[in-house]
Amino acid sequence: MPPAHNLNPLRITVVQEEGEDAWLKVEYIPAVHQGKEPGAEERSRKRRSSILQRVLYLVFRSAIAASHVGVKVRAGNLDLLFFPRMLLYMCDLPEEKRLLCLKGGKTALPFSMCTVRHEAAVTPEALEAVDRDTPQVLGDQVEASGLQLRREQPSRRLMLEQKHSAHSVMPALSAWRACRHHHFICTR
Repeated sequence: MPPAHNLNPLRITVVQEEGEDAWLKVEYIPAVHQGKEPGAEERSRKRRSSILQRVLYLVFRSAIAASHVGVKVRAGNLDLLFFPRMLLYMCDLPEEKRLLCLKGGKTALPFSMCTVRHEAAVTPEALEAVDRDTPQVLGDQVEASGLQLRREQPSRRLMLEQKHSAHSVMPALSAWRACRHHHFICTR
């Protein structure tokens, strides 16, 4: 008989100025098992994606909020207003693409950073590929997610998914404030 609950750890790397970087387990994500009925694979994938995004939001909700309004930090005799930022996240491994709700596997646009097509990935043409337009991808994910929730215009939703090789789910990390300003401000 299978165990009642299977949990997968969510780990992050803490980069330290001195010493070795550390891996921390910050949360556990429940495993979603696939049933045997028709359409079970797609329903399981959607459940796993939804659970992952919810766990990511729960883990990072304080940092996400601080990225918008700041958090006070004492550094010596200075009081700083610190705005945490996610500087870069690259996810070209299929299992990591779930974090940004990009489709893994043999999709038309398999890379997170550019729009090179699957067929041209190892050709000189790939060197000229256009970067992904992240605000456009997220805007289309917002629209597709809304269409899916309201159960409207399924052909439009599928077109938006196909256009970016992305799912109709909003990535939790998209709530993080973009890195455009200074990372801290002195409030003294």
